[in-house]
Amino acid sequence: MYQFSVPMPFDKSLIDKLLDINKNVEKSQITSFYFSLPSTCELFTIYEQYRNDFTEHSDFNYWKDLIKYSLDKGVDFIYNLNNPKNLPVETDSFKQELEKLHILLNELHLIGVNKLRISNHKLLSYIARKYRYFTLYASTSFEYKLIKEYQHFIQIHPEVKQIVPSHDVNKNFKLLYNIKKSNPFIDIELMVNEGCIGGCSLRFDHSCEIMGIEFEAPHERLSYGVYGHLCGKTIQKNPLLYLCKSQIIYPWEIEEYGKIGINKFKLAGREDFKRDMNKSVNSYLLYLKGVDNVKNIEEEPINSIIHHIGGDRYFNKFKIKDIKNLLPNIKHFVKKGHLCTSLCGVECNYCNQCSEKIKKNLLKI
Repeated sequence: MYQFSVPMPFDKSLIDKLLDINKNVEKSQITSFYFSLPSTCELFTIYEQYRNDFTEHSDFNYWKDLIKYSLDKGVDFIYNLNNPKNLPVETDSFKQELEKLHILLNELHLIGVNKLRISNHKLLSYIARKYRYFTLYASTSFEYKLIKEYQHFIQIHPEVKQIVPSHDVNKNFKLLYNIKKSNPFIDIELMVNEGCIGGCSLRFDHSCEIMGIEFEAPHERLSYGVYGHLCGKTIQKNPLLYLCKSQIIYPWEIEEYGKIGINKFKLAGREDFKRDMNKSVNSYLLYLKGVDNVKNIEEEPINSIIHHIGGDRYFNKFKIKDIKNLLPNIKHFVKKGHLCTSLCGVECNYCNQCSEKIKKNLLKI
């Protein structure tokens, strides 16, 4: 059975709707929610990312009620303290931030939340020693891509029970297998549907600068929006090559990960909740139905199961049944995925060739 983690919906009826997916699929189950407070909440700390756009709900009791409701439904719950920025230990206000963190962790503990996902070394070490009743998970925001990085990380943080490898190593089967082999007691969870550009050089900086306040930069190139702008331009230059080189794990590829002992996966999408939470829930349903059998979703457009391009009309024209066998084959990466970091676009043009086949067969070029 494949286990999936999804963002907690911000409405009880949608929590029910999301968990009802489990009744309609066979090979997978949604077993955990991840979540962090909006920046307007009185218990929001400096350790979360600004990913919760429902800033109108500033009262902690609103979120407390939803968390308790989720836990009562039997869902595992993970609170994200996954801001990868350095801790401002040198500031006068840092002690106050620690006090606020103490209040938040105490409240979460009383509710029944016992898992935290963290992306800062100091914070991991601090919480591991001061709050031993929490199980600690590592965030993908560490962005590790080398086996030595994982070996060293696990050596200095033996308290960590789960890691989410960098999005960029999703197709590096040799690395994933060896991480699993060398650390059999640590869970591995993979982000499957995010749809970021493969090898994006902006990814870490983008995560560090996500903020919940508007500010006026002295120049447009110094603004927060420059990251999305540059990524968008890259995709627009050659959208099909982007699709072929992305590290998206498609539903029909999940079984290959099961073969190397990985059966836990994460679905992204909480940034879409503000626009249309139902759309995100439906996307998760399609993904899990596709894990059961790709024929269940073959009439859907390819972007219906990919987070970052879900609203991109360009990709609406490509039905899954038409594009699936033209996309890079997962078997290629099972054998050669560990070489992508060294050969891509220079000695190996497999993904480029796949994108050209899509153009030739589906765009009639």
